[in-house]
Amino acid sequence: MNEGWSLLDAKQIADRLNVPVSWVREHTRNGYIPHIPLGRYVRYREAEVLAWLDDLSDGAGPWRKYRPRPAT
Repeated sequence: MNEGWSLLDAKQIADRLNVPVSWVREHTRNGYIPHIPLGRYVRYREAEVLAWLDDLSDGAGPWRKYRPRPAT
């Protein structure tokens, strides 16, 4: 299996992001976290989730509503 195909479940993603599993599932349902539907199961490619995190840290992400106020 290719490293880019390392599939994780919601609990593993939640553990790596240090968030509740419910947060991962909610953001998956809303289409924010890249995922792969496999019938009634959902899995996540580790490489895609890491790329998504990189985009967020660069300020990308259409759902990000919080904007820090400029220092005065």
